[in-house]
Amino acid sequence: MRQVFSRHGQVTVEDVPLPMVTPGAVLVQTAWSLLSSGTERTNISGQRLVDRIRREPEIVGKVWDELRRTGVAETVRLVRDKMERPIPLGNSLSGVVGQVGPGVTEFAVGDRVACGGTGHAHHAEYVVVPRNLVVKVPEPVDLRDAAFVTLGAIALNGVRRARAQLGETVVVLGLGLIGLLTVQILRAAGARVLGVDVVKDRVGLAERLGAERGIIAGETDPVRAVLAHTAGVGADTVLLTAGSESSEPVNQAFEMARARGRVVIVGSVGMDLLRPTFYLKELDLVMSRSTGPGRYDPSYEERGIDYPLPYVRWTERRNMEAVLQLIAEGTLRVGDLVAGEFPADQAPAGYDALTASGRGVAVLLRYAADQPAPVSRGFAVSRRARSGSSTTRVALVGTGEFARKTLLPALRRHRDVTLRAMVGGNSGTGLHDARRFGAERYTTDAAEVLADPEVDAVVIATRHHLHAALAAEAARRGKAVFVEKPLALTLDECRTVADAVATSGALLTVGFNRRFASLARRAKDALAAASGTALAIYRVNARALPSHHWLRDPVEGGGLVLAEGCHFFDLVCWLLDEEPESVQAMAPPPSGEAVDEIVATIRFSTGSIATIVYSTSGHPSLPKERIEVLKGGRAVVLDDFRTLLVDGKGFRASDEKGHAEEIAAFLRAVRGVAPLELLVRDGVRATALALAVMESAATGKAVAVAGAGRI
Repeated sequence: MRQVFSRHGQVTVEDVPLPMVTPGAVLVQTAWSLLSSGTERTNISGQRLVDRIRREPEIVGKVWDELRRTGVAETVRLVRDKMERPIPLGNSLSGVVGQVGPGVTEFAVGDRVACGGTGHAHHAEYVVVPRNLVVKVPEPVDLRDAAFVTLGAIALNGVRRARAQLGETVVVLGLGLIGLLTVQILRAAGARVLGVDVVKDRVGLAERLGAERGIIAGETDPVRAVLAHTAGVGADTVLLTAGSESSEPVNQAFEMARARGRVVIVGSVGMDLLRPTFYLKELDLVMSRSTGPGRYDPSYEERGIDYPLPYVRWTERRNMEAVLQLIAEGTLRVGDLVAGEFPADQAPAGYDALTASGRGVAVLLRYAADQPAPVSRGFAVSRRARSGSSTTRVALVGTGEFARKTLLPALRRHRDVTLRAMVGGNSGTGLHDARRFGAERYTTDAAEVLADPEVDAVVIATRHHLHAALAAEAARRGKAVFVEKPLALTLDECRTVADAVATSGALLTVGFNRRFASLARRAKDALAAASGTALAIYRVNARALPSHHWLRDPVEGGGLVLAEGCHFFDLVCWLLDEEPESVQAMAPPPSGEAVDEIVATIRFSTGSIATIVYSTSGHPSLPKERIEVLKGGRAVVLDDFRTLLVDGKGFRASDEKGHAEEIAAFLRAVRGVAPLELLVRDGVRATALALAVMESAATGKAVAVAGAGRI
């Protein structure tokens, strides 16, 4: 299928595989998609380094930190890769449902729908969109007009935030697409609307669409004009629908508003506020967040968990439905906003027309309605490599940042490895990586790869909730499996994977890389030479993650104690070479759905004790990990895998945590030249220990640990 991207700040149309339909989502064959003058240009210019640094100056600090951590060559490689990656464009479209995912009951194949959502409603012939970002199109509405659904919902949410009442005077500052939609919605609500813009044609269009008066900012002082129109009182509300890095629009809005009026920020504007007017008028300053409640909430957008209507009347989806109803009634006229229509293959020309047009503020892309869906979700990327008895043919499932930065480079170091296939959820960026790393084939369907008889080994690097099912199926198919940690998120999932491995006899290892760090191995050897019980302290100074990060999501990531903590639980068990018996844990009050920080004391079957302190509250200047073990007259201190003290004698190593060696060890086992060092039971033990830690923190009681043989 064809999809539109931004590469190096230029618009391209490329062939990509058909996306997989996921649970709670629908596959839509696109009929029309909308280009808007503000949002689209921002996405394109955002790929140009100078533009991005100007908007996000903190990037310079991040690059500098990476420079100090990894050196010049690696930092340059990472920055170049970041800038070269294609950015999928689009966030508003209409079409027809072609397939319904598991769990979706409100849509059927053939339904006419409109879809929204950055990251979902791309300019593409086919898209997969979660259910809460899809709405049915009323029969009177043409699919062409329904493509305005996302931008209309942004405008409608701004009006709702303004709480404009019948007869009030409202200024719309900025008459781009969202501004002109806002003018019409306000007029329908009974407000007296004044429109302000520097473009004369847009001001005239606003008046034709219902504005009581249009003000050309370049020809008239807009503040004086508003005050004159309101007999010196000022507007009841000012909505900023402009896009500008300058703070002049918001401060102008303060001047336009009446005392105790309201200023609503819908667009992206500078926020250096001048306090005197703001304070003396006692103004309300309100932010309007995109399409409404539910936006940026993964539970709502990705998992389809709706907000109860009696408590949240207007959600993102209900705003989208309301916009289509306004179009159906003729209240919202979108046809006058269109600067042109282009076939999707001519998207670059559409963007050029959008930039050049003075009157229209939107461009529509149209798609062939009679084109059948591709049968395969994958295709050949590079020439097939030569293979022989000494070649290991590997498939990678999951093309996220960790796979791209760590696993793929580690695999590429081995000349006897052929990257048979890559599976990615994002067909554009994943395909880019497949070409970059020389994969023979790229697909969005994992089942296609698992059924491929020419795949010897599967590396699984998806989000955590998919690990167990993929690992179990790969094992049943007789593939050697490398699954990133954690092995699973529940004990039931652990059982499923362990049973599949036991039945098939397949090799399976888990990505606990710290075991393979050179200094960790030296530390283990030193402890093995000592007798008696051990006392250990493992302190982890982890970086804090945003509240919406998927690792903190109990459903997708498992929460940090399981998602990352399993690393530390595994390592301490391996270092001491002992089995955990029980755990007592405490945690500070959680800041989200799952516990982020923990202090856990593990008692082992021989009497040894280890305490793990996992925190996200520390300063980044402190090294991330420090392990101290006292045993049989020996003292072992491992500091961030860079330095090791054994009874006062020091050892050093490069900043590596064993990723390259764990891949090498897995490949040796696949080829049969060495036994597998890390087994399924180790992955089961780490998950069981993490779950016991979280249970203990929740109950305040010691919890027995279910071992690999007791699940």
